[in-house]
Amino acid sequence: MHFTNLALLAALAAVSSPAGVVLKGRMTELDEKKTSEMVMYVDASRLRVDTTAGDADMSMILLLAGDDYQLIMLNRKENQYQVMDRKTAAEMDEAVSSAMAQMEAQLKQLSPEQRAMVEKMMGKKIGGAAKPAEPPALSYRAAGTGTAGGRPCKKYEVFQGQEKISELCAVPPAALGLTANEMALFEKAAAAMEDMTRGVRRYFDLGSIQGAMSAKQIDGFPVEQVIFRQGKPSARMEFYAFEQRVLTDTDFSTGDANEVKMPRMPGAR
Repeated sequence: MHFTNLALLAALAAVSSPAGVVLKGRMTELDEKKTSEMVMYVDASRLRVDTTAGDADMSMILLLAGDDYQLIMLNRKENQYQVMDRKTAAEMDEAVSSAMAQMEAQLKQLSPEQRAMVEKMMGKKIGGAAKPAEPPALSYRAAGTGTAGGRPCKKYEVFQGQEKISELCAVPPAALGLTANEMALFEKAAAAMEDMTRGVRRYFDLGSIQGAMSAKQIDGFPVEQVIFRQGKPSARMEFYAFEQRVLTDTDFSTGDANEVKMPRMPGAR
């Protein structure tokens, strides 16, 4: 999961893991000097991230169940949450594809100048291919060593195609109390997020959101990351506190929040 707009939480009954890890971090927007606080809870089958920024108070929890998942997004300020699973993601993908097909038909009626303007806004050419291409894959390049939070770390530069999108520093997972089970969960979480945004990413330059923490191309867990936009540092993410403790269903609970059903996507069957 890329460290961008993490807003999340929820809960459904799940078997408690005998142990877990709690990580505290912050994201700072360098230009606007705005900071958001984050608390992450992770065990072998569940991932929760609480994010507080300004007036926003959001959470998410990812629950894994075999090949399926449930992503529950909680707005703690509004005391409401929504649930998404693999079926919902597939419906969203189908709906986006249907909507874009209709848009392409309408764009054929525009002048070349008007069409070019729309394509510039979307960031991609429209039409001309049976299936839009996926964004370029992420690649990680070793960039020496350093320290993060007083711990030795390995530095990496992250590229999407030829564009540098971030720099990060990773420490051994064991130094934070993270086992292979938790690291595997990060990988599954990133795959689920990719699944949910696949349809939109075919048409808009949103980039891949696969998180560096889940990538097999780095050795360790990234405790510091600088995110680049248009070649310049735009945000800094850092984890500054780590705690090992038993996590229970209460840690992943939505409390007394009310569920709001996901709206049916136009064009979905």
